[in-house]
Amino acid sequence: MGTTKLTEEQRQALNELARHSDGCAQRALLADGFSISQFVILVIEGFATMRRKRIDVGRLEIWLQITPIGQNAIA
Repeated sequence: MGTTKLTEEQRQALNELARHSDGCAQRALLADGFSISQFVILVIEGFATMRRKRIDVGRLEIWLQITPIGQNAIA
């Protein structure tokens, strides 16, 4: 895990996740211009986690959160 060299865009995505200690909704990140493929690599490599979060009755959102490996990668 964490062996991939980060692109500048992935580094920016991790920095954005680091600003949200409790995680951030995927749709908000996409609205900010980040791509799903950036986050797929970050999750696969262990830099971030992805989970479903219930935000309302019957509504789930995908939330992303930076991991300690991700924190170290941008330190």
